[in-house]
Amino acid sequence: MSTFTLTVNIASADITALKQAGYNLCIAKKVNNTYNTVWRGGSFLARNTFQWTSRYAVFGTETFAEGALVTAATESPEIKFGQTALLDENGVMNHPTGSPNSSGTFTVDNEYAALNIGVMGYLSGAFSPIFVSPSQVVTGPVNLTPVETVLVWFDAQHTTSTIIVDSVSNTIEVDFTGGIASRSVTYASTPGRPGTGAWALDSQLRLSATYNPTTNLFAVERPSAQLLLKMASIINAQDDAAGDADVYKTTVEFNEAGMQGVVDAFKQYAQDARPQGLSEWDVSVEDDKVVVRLATEDEDSDPAEAAREIPYKFLSILHGWTGAQYKKLTFEAPRADVLLFLGERHGSAAKLVHNDSVHPHVRNPFWRLSPSSIHSSLCPGPQYCRRKWCQREVALNHRGCHPTRCGTGSRVETE
Repeated sequence: MSTFTLTVNIASADITALKQAGYNLCIAKKVNNTYNTVWRGGSFLARNTFQWTSRYAVFGTETFAEGALVTAATESPEIKFGQTALLDENGVMNHPTGSPNSSGTFTVDNEYAALNIGVMGYLSGAFSPIFVSPSQVVTGPVNLTPVETVLVWFDAQHTTSTIIVDSVSNTIEVDFTGGIASRSVTYASTPGRPGTGAWALDSQLRLSATYNPTTNLFAVERPSAQLLLKMASIINAQDDAAGDADVYKTTVEFNEAGMQGVVDAFKQYAQDARPQGLSEWDVSVEDDKVVVRLATEDEDSDPAEAAREIPYKFLSILHGWTGAQYKKLTFEAPRADVLLFLGERHGSAAKLVHNDSVHPHVRNPFWRLSPSSIHSSLCPGPQYCRRKWCQREVALNHRGCHPTRCGTGSRVETE
């Protein structure tokens, strides 16, 4: 039986404010495609470890209301996937029968009366409720399917074994399916606003979301630039691998396999088109991909400024390429700080991936993690572009905070 471990790290500077505001650290586990019961909710330290196995128990209860404490009204026998527990006409929850299997589902057969059916999960050496059916089951079988994903958040109202009906905010969902046994998340509050903040999952930035238990939908919450900078500094501080602090990397892939002639032609084109203002412009071919490593001449340049200027320099070169269309463009930066301008984080680096089968001047691309709120404190103001494709320039140079109009008359604004 697999053991799963979740480590929740909290920025030390935020602990006092969170506790003074009355927040509990809460986790819930998904059953029947929803999170509706707090598995564990209480006090916290800078490092908090939750460990569990895929062990479950079932019970009947008459409780289902927002914030209500779940109490079992019947026995709570342990049950395995593939088994069925009978709640008989006398209200006795019998020991499960049937051969265990790997279906991921077990069943309670209710022959008693209208009752809510609940599930317990085994966390840190004890069973506690993880789910209660929102509607009472009159009679008949109830299939229950727990999933190895958990929801983590801070809450001033819920504690262990309380029911969630209303939406909860500032959450992160952590997936342990697919053989993942251990994961870690890190939380930091928005300065001056404990309980609102951002998360990092396995050292990759994740935006907080508001979760609705009724619809099982998440609504992403927009962070402030100040909060993202704070998260970036925390993630950097946790990194063991320093990486190269100056060199950026761009990878270009083309549409058709075996296009060695196109790859070689683009390599030669990139070598000849080296832009000014760079101390390094190294072009090579790796696994049929053209890789360009580049760095600024100013070793003391601000990383944020480099994150704006280096992509622009490369994109200006890419725009002049008149050969075959590219399939995928990947830009990697060596510091997590540039998560403000890029999308994914890999190790100590940040990485943006753009899949597009056309030239950059044909279609306005979608650059992830570029909401206007991030740009607001840095934007020099609206500017006018001359081509549709300049949305790339607009986004990466913080000129997309306000809608602008390009010379062709189309409206340009960043995500």
